[in-house]
Amino acid sequence: MVSKKKRKSKAYRELMQMVAKSSGYHLYEVEDILNHFIGNIQVLLAANLPVKISGLGILSVKKMKIRGVPDGQGGLQWYDAYRLSVVSDTRIQSYLKENHVESEPTEDT
Repeated sequence: MVSKKKRKSKAYRELMQMVAKSSGYHLYEVEDILNHFIGNIQVLLAANLPVKISGLGILSVKKMKIRGVPDGQGGLQWYDAYRLSVVSDTRIQSYLKENHVESEPTEDT
């Protein structure tokens, strides 16, 4: 049986350090650029515009209808919920297939 290890995501700060190291830019420059990049993605998504990032995929906002939520007065309330939709690029899918490391079996198997 293969154990599912809890994968810890990289912190935003660690990602900035990786970019600074691989690009040769100062950490404060990378931080400024990434903050502006993410901020502008948020603005576009809030305006209901999809964002395509070559090599990663297309980010968009999906609107969902949520029904049947009690309103506290014996009735039901309807409201809109939003989620981030990510359609991955075929290049990232291929890269992940070629480079993904499978979980190691545990010792008790």
